[in-house]
Amino acid sequence: MNLKQIVEESDTPAGKAFDIIIQALIVLSLVSFSIETLPGLGMNTQFFHSLWWSVVTLTTVGYGDVYPIINLGEIFSSLVMFVGIGLFALPSGLIASALTKVIKNEEKE
Repeated sequence: MNLKQIVEESDTPAGKAFDIIIQALIVLSLVSFSIETLPGLGMNTQFFHSLWWSVVTLTTVGYGDVYPIINLGEIFSSLVMFVGIGLFALPSGLIASALTKVIKNEEKE
């Protein structure tokens, strides 16, 4: 079993975590877009800017090129950063564990 198979197989914990990350990116993009385009603000935000923001914020990279304007968006961003730490720490451990098992099995053979 290699890394590609581990991620592609949705019945493995790493595959499920990968699915959750993709779903989280879509949901966070939609929520961010909804917050930043609230009526009366006159913001001209595109959905792809919200998608970029969610990727950068969820992965805790934080380039700073796209950021929330209103207070509600800033609060939401803070929550997304904490969720991002957990979402990426968990799959990293699962993938490392799966790869360790594969290496140990290869050494036994």
